[in-house]
Amino acid sequence: MRTLLSLALALLLSACTSPALKPVDDPQATWQQRSQWLEGVSHWDIEGRIAIRSYDQAVNANLHWKQDGDIFAIEITGPLGQGGVSLNGAPGTARLISGEVNEMASDAQELLFTHTGYVVPIDALKYWIRGLPQPDSGSQHSLDGQGRLAQLSQDHWKVRFRSYEEYESHSLPNKVFVDNHQLSVRIVIDKWSLPRS
Repeated sequence: MRTLLSLALALLLSACTSPALKPVDDPQATWQQRSQWLEGVSHWDIEGRIAIRSYDQAVNANLHWKQDGDIFAIEITGPLGQGGVSLNGAPGTARLISGEVNEMASDAQELLFTHTGYVVPIDALKYWIRGLPQPDSGSQHSLDGQGRLAQLSQDHWKVRFRSYEEYESHSLPNKVFVDNHQLSVRIVIDKWSLPRS
């Protein structure tokens, strides 16, 4: 009886599992089409969570990132700073607000490091979270069976795309893990919003 119950439970769980996507015929050709579409995605809004870990510190926080062409607004709320960190900017300028801190600099990554001590590759992340390599910088990558980035090595960072979600017939990353020898960044995206075409 116990064996029958175990078998029934296993069948029920397998029935609730989403079927795996079938591999495409030509992942490289699909990747070329995907990357062209992703390069055109310059306006987006994501909500999710971020975990940052170094050899002696670890923080977990909520993440809200809005990108409007070259202009960005990043809100990190949680343990990182008092009440969170707001990082806004455009090419050549960035502003960080956290509690009584209100600072400006020419580089968002440098500004975040000055305030938090974490070297987070902000400029590259706006490409990586879309599932793209950062342009104008050498990289190596591997694709999954659907012609999406599975793994990327760029500028001494290793980027793993752990899962994707379907958004209006396109796949967008929802788990992006970024590591180098000093820092680990985990981004889980709960919600993607793109402007209606």
